[in-house]
Amino acid sequence: MQMRGLVIHRYNRRYYIQYHDSGGEYQNLGVQLVSKIPTDPEAYQEWLKAMRAEYAAREATLEQHVHEVTEPFWPNYSVYTDLASLPSEIPWIRGYFAERVYIINLDREVFTVDFSMHWKLANIPRDGNRWLRAICDSVYASKQTISYSLCSDEHMADVSIKLPEPIHDATYPSRIVTPHMHLAGAYSAFMTHLAAQVFVTYQDRYTYFAREWSPDSFPFRELTFALISIVSGHVDLYSFLRQSCDPAKCSDFLCNNSHFPKPCGSLQDAWAPRYAPWMTFGDPSHLPLSAPGAAPDKTMYWIGNVVVTLVLVPDGKAISEAADWGISQGRNNFQIVAMSLFDVVLAEVNRVTGKSSADCNLEVNPRDKYFVRMTRSMPLSPIRERYCMSTHPRERPEAKAGMQRKSERGLRLLKTTHCTGTPQNLKRFFPGLAALFNFFEVAAVRGCSYRHKKSLPVEIYDHILGFVNFRTWKTCLTVSSEIRAVCLGKYRLSRLHRLVRGPFVTREEKQKQLVLSYLFENIKTRQKYTGTTVVPGGDGDDVINESNWMPIIGTGKRRVLMNDIKVQFIPTLNGQVLERIDDTSLLIQFRTRGDETDDEEQFDPWAES
Repeated sequence: MQMRGLVIHRYNRRYYIQYHDSGGEYQNLGVQLVSKIPTDPEAYQEWLKAMRAEYAAREATLEQHVHEVTEPFWPNYSVYTDLASLPSEIPWIRGYFAERVYIINLDREVFTVDFSMHWKLANIPRDGNRWLRAICDSVYASKQTISYSLCSDEHMADVSIKLPEPIHDATYPSRIVTPHMHLAGAYSAFMTHLAAQVFVTYQDRYTYFAREWSPDSFPFRELTFALISIVSGHVDLYSFLRQSCDPAKCSDFLCNNSHFPKPCGSLQDAWAPRYAPWMTFGDPSHLPLSAPGAAPDKTMYWIGNVVVTLVLVPDGKAISEAADWGISQGRNNFQIVAMSLFDVVLAEVNRVTGKSSADCNLEVNPRDKYFVRMTRSMPLSPIRERYCMSTHPRERPEAKAGMQRKSERGLRLLKTTHCTGTPQNLKRFFPGLAALFNFFEVAAVRGCSYRHKKSLPVEIYDHILGFVNFRTWKTCLTVSSEIRAVCLGKYRLSRLHRLVRGPFVTREEKQKQLVLSYLFENIKTRQKYTGTTVVPGGDGDDVINESNWMPIIGTGKRRVLMNDIKVQFIPTLNGQVLERIDDTSLLIQFRTRGDETDDEEQFDPWAES
């Protein structure tokens, strides 16, 4: 049986994918590719120069005819008929079901096979196809490596970025604290679950490429900004109309439904009538005079009164640098998120006032004017840095006879709904996301326009807010802490639907997995129904259900639809509700400090400080 294969050329960080439906075996396609790379040093340099020039020309052509989307002229996809998809820095690979993948990295001069085996492009051992004979199983299941006995380090390569040693202590007076991670109410569980889907959907790209991405790279900025946008509530949700197939996955040539354009760099009027042209997440397509993607082009920026800093290793050094930056911009009291693709550290900076400043020698160190409370590093998901395959092949030792192969538990978890099926499991397996949600909720409460003392019963506010339009409801989220709590109690997912109660834990009938369910309400008809999360491969996964939502991140002309991060719900008919989680007010999770009667009451993001 012949194997499918992918040949990928990487140039200027983008991956150009060519699909081969047969003949993808090492001894066929692999040997052909290696034979085309010159062995003579001078000839190799000429070949490399020519290849880079070819892909630079391709990049310019694609930018002119495809990537820059101008109305009413839609992208001319015919300019790259030999490619399987739009070139991207976050390539979609798993959907091709290819057994063999070959990457010719023109940026780093590396030849990679099946993501885990890396040879120096100019020094592949070819005597008797030695590179081919050196391929062997590693101690990690489903990952191959290069045999040490057949291939030395002079032939191997490492395409990962070396991680610096963490510096745990901040340069400010500081204390380690514990963050709130409790997910109380439908809104908190829904948003944390939605953020977790980023890791579920992109787990393959994390393991293949994440260690190659620097904080200023496009994938690093986009993925972290997506997570921040979702957990902070700076996100809108979009729904497609119900239809009997999934427009992104359907391959039935007889299907008469509308489908996404292939490749899908931007959505046109059929899918986004109010917003077209609409860019999709991870693609280099963009509107004129706008950069691709939705994330800021910096590695340090503000989200409200929170500094977000992107780093390879979140630690005390990252917190100190973010504190310096925030203070230099005139802020005295603010919050900090130091974030990598895998971990996060949260912190709060306060200027020392009153008696506590007497303990500080202000003349010696100006930083003593401030005090920092910070958490330890927390994982964002079950994916660990050590799972990544961009590192040197020696990181994946050769499996010997009688040796038991290791499995990577985090990746196994992400292939089921076990890790996202209950609020407790979201907190357990995505502690960084749970802490981030609570952290940004504190920031949102602190940022409300004024402290509103209760003058009407909560039921009255709830009744009034049930009849305001969507834009007014969103404005009410920032009016006061009390009104915000009422708004979040029945969170509006869109102009037509809102969350009423939940979450409930349900056992999905087909695959017997635990999933989250909620009580939804159609705002127009006032009809309520319980919806159960659709699981991959379960009932409703191959269609677009009535209750489907995808996040929209960014602002203005740089709004991007994450069309592959889709959560769907079907009416709970066959599942058994196992557990009901009390829909407790969000405000109880935030301990107050100081005088409770003070109009300037502050909400504290720390469970223990």
